[in-house]
Amino acid sequence: MLDVFEQCMNDAALSRNELTTNESKLLDRMNRVSGTAEITVKKAAAILGNSESAARNTLRSLVKKGCLTEDMSKMPFIYSLEQHFPE
Repeated sequence: MLDVFEQCMNDAALSRNELTTNESKLLDRMNRVSGTAEITVKKAAAILGNSESAARNTLRSLVKKGCLTEDMSKMPFIYSLEQHFPE
């Protein structure tokens, strides 16, 4: 039932142009991880099948939208969910 709810939330966000397809894809993948989900630019690029530059832009957009936080204290930068976000 939660999966259906999450899919509805995802569809609603996409219909209001709040999330791009790539943003939604990353959030969906990160939500599947138990605990605190973390991702790097390189991993995001592999998931999306994009360049690292395009993946970085997607991750930064998710930070601006409040979906992810960015830890710049380490290299590579780590992007993480504060809580599981309903796609």
